[in-house]
Amino acid sequence: FGSRHGLKVRGSFHLSLKQPRCCHPCHGAVHAAVMQVGRSSDTRREMSHVFREVATRLTGELVTQLTQEHTREAAAVYQEILNLRQELERAAELMQGYLAREKQMHDMMEQLTSTYSQATAQLHAAHSQFSEHAGRVTDHHSVQRQQLVDPMV
Repeated sequence: FGSRHGLKVRGSFHLSLKQPRCCHPCHGAVHAAVMQVGRSSDTRREMSHVFREVATRLTGELVTQLTQEHTREAAAVYQEILNLRQELERAAELMQGYLAREKQMHDMMEQLTSTYSQATAQLHAAHSQFSEHAGRVTDHHSVQRQQLVDPMV
């Protein structure tokens, strides 16, 4: 019934009126009514009335089952949304921690780069001073050596 009429019904709901063996009380009532009404003169009217009564009961059951299923599914979706929100909050907290650590690492890298630049500049200055001093010492030694070669000069 559900697939032929565009309805999607889950669960164990049966709408077939052709199964007199079913344990549903409406089905037995329909079968009994059809058997009794089959011989009277106003068969159509009475069958229509019985059908209407059974359909009304079944419609009520269908609405009840659909309402219960909708409530269950809505609660499950709501719970899933809550779980996802909690997970997003945990992820946001983790990201805040990562962001703070990255900021610290960035600051440390800036300090290391600054310290490296200062150390390189100091090493270059020391090397320059050493080169100048070595040049003066070499010049002084050259002068002294020249004096040893020719002491009269």
